[in-house]
Amino acid sequence: MYLMILFETQARYYAIEVQPDLFGGVTIVCQWGGKLNRRRGRKVYFAQNLTEADSVIKRISQRRKNHGYHCSNAIV
Repeated sequence: MYLMILFETQARYYAIEVQPDLFGGVTIVCQWGGKLNRRRGRKVYFAQNLTEADSVIKRISQRRKNHGYHCSNAIV
């Protein structure tokens, strides 16, 4: 299972990648940055299962929408 969700504003982006790890859990990698500059960041979350990962993704997605981002695509 692999999932990628991309949120964007005019000047910034925020990407969430979800993938299984080698220990049976789920890794959630968040990357963000500016479209017009080189400022970037990255944070990794670890979840024990898909249910826990889903709650983390929903929390992050709601925060991004509250900050004016819109979901531009989701790749499964």
